[in-house]
Amino acid sequence: MGKERKKKILFVITKSNWGGAQRYVFDLATSLAHTYDVAVASGGEGRLSTILREQHISVVPLPDLMRDVSVLHEIRALRALYTLLRTEKPDILHLNSSKAGFLGALAGRCARTPKIIFTAHAWAWNEKRPWYVRIGIGLLHWSTVLLSHRTITVSHAVYDQMARFPFTRTRMRVVHPGITPIPRIGKEQARSQFITRVPELQEKKNIPWIVTVGELHPIKGHRYALEALALLVAEGTPFLYILIGDGEEKENLSQYITTHSLGSFVYLLGHIQDAAALLSAFDLFILPSLSEAFGYVLLEAGASEVPIIASEIGGIPEIIQMGMGTLVPPRNTTLLAEAVQNALQNTKREHTLSLALKTEVETYFTKERMVKETEDVYLT
Repeated sequence: MGKERKKKILFVITKSNWGGAQRYVFDLATSLAHTYDVAVASGGEGRLSTILREQHISVVPLPDLMRDVSVLHEIRALRALYTLLRTEKPDILHLNSSKAGFLGALAGRCARTPKIIFTAHAWAWNEKRPWYVRIGIGLLHWSTVLLSHRTITVSHAVYDQMARFPFTRTRMRVVHPGITPIPRIGKEQARSQFITRVPELQEKKNIPWIVTVGELHPIKGHRYALEALALLVAEGTPFLYILIGDGEEKENLSQYITTHSLGSFVYLLGHIQDAAALLSAFDLFILPSLSEAFGYVLLEAGASEVPIIASEIGGIPEIIQMGMGTLVPPRNTTLLAEAVQNALQNTKREHTLSLALKTEVETYFTKERMVKETEDVYLT
């Protein structure tokens, strides 16, 4: 008898830069490549494409998939996806992100792909947009869920939002993302790497260090973190705040820092590759998001034993449960400032909370569990 053919999985994602959705695709693709024939199609070329090829995963660029919304580009992207599906004939089509989700599910149905899976990493209607645009986006998301055979949501919060639509509940399943163990280095060694980048941090190495890691986008709420920290500066609280990430809000945040004389307290360091390995440098992690479907970065901070203050919104409370960190209402700069002040003054309590979260990350939020539960969805 001949060797049994491996089933083929084709992952599709709109962008090939690096973020939570891209990390998710990378972890699944590389983990499942041992038992499946795996390929990834993505819009453009980015870090995801590079590191997938390093792991000998086949990557197919789809340039029209990542371009700005227009009828012409959508038709071209849909045609490219249909052609790819007819050529590759995957047994499982696993779609990620909004645009790839809808176009991929439609192309998959047209190509009669046996199993179409869509992972909802977030719903785009949560972003600040005109009401009529949000309604249109909602209908597209709903259509994606109906066109797919099964939909994975990364949190119960994401599930609950779509469950308001008809005929969706039984088509969805929650699978929380997980991470691999993060190599840790000591606090002093981690701080020295930041000091190498910004030498003036040397004179601040003995005061509390606070960090936020995330795209500089309005929905991440960085402005509210700066407003809260400005209140602490006015009270004379010593601290250093480092913001890691790039994005469209960089200029606005820089202007706020200058206008409010925060330049000696706040540093925008841009994107730092593998920043997770350096989180041990910090005494506190802040995630002030206005909307957050899950929050991969909280798992990284938890694994690094960094105490966390985060917005009580979306999927965040599913990670930061009682006794594992501090949650505050989004946009409330006064309560955020108080939470930071309390954390800096009660380091023993914060250490206890961070240890509890680390245990939860190491026992539940694992990549192995995520992969197994995702494979269960494929098989049902």
